[in-house]
Amino acid sequence: MHTYNWRSNVKTVNMLILICLLVAHPLQAGVVRITFDPPTSSWPGSCVTIDEWVEKDVVFTSPNGLGHANGGGEWGPENGSAHLSLAVGETLVFRFTDWTAFELLTIDLAEYSIWDDQQEIVFVGHKTDDTTVTAEFMLDGVIDGIGPLADFETFSFGADFKDLKFVEVPSVIYSMDNVFLVPVPDLPTFMLLGLGTLILRNRRSSS
Repeated sequence: MHTYNWRSNVKTVNMLILICLLVAHPLQAGVVRITFDPPTSSWPGSCVTIDEWVEKDVVFTSPNGLGHANGGGEWGPENGSAHLSLAVGETLVFRFTDWTAFELLTIDLAEYSIWDDQQEIVFVGHKTDDTTVTAEFMLDGVIDGIGPLADFETFSFGADFKDLKFVEVPSVIYSMDNVFLVPVPDLPTFMLLGLGTLILRNRRSSS
């Protein structure tokens, strides 16, 4: 006579449900904020050329180096903290150091200096499926250095700026700060964590 093992079947069903949920809705890690702090130089308003900037496992590079500004002083954008200052005529690229996929949420942008006019900044996201997405942001041309005006603006990326391998910014002559992004770890990692949790739960229920 065949005995129906309901407990074994419940475990199997639970495991299948968990796998389906992970595939349909992969979990995400926490939001990462890149602030470009602390300043490279102690001199207020100074800008130092650096080879790259690495913060919270996110690397920013450009063939001719990056400008890292300690605030804006009288001539550059000011928001009370350090920021990148791009005017080298080469494409900026940023990504996770281990190539973890990510979603780009928002970014603060400003003009490069008080002598610059309104201009458009272009972002090209390279996705894990080898397709690209593009976002274009128009700066307002408002900048007064240490004056009372808000030099930086916050721009939001669309829902298609996810599953990114890296982002290119071909535009030049601008400033960047407060990059918000979300790393998306590989699905197998979360599947293993989820399956481990499920096994522990089932062991407790059967004991």
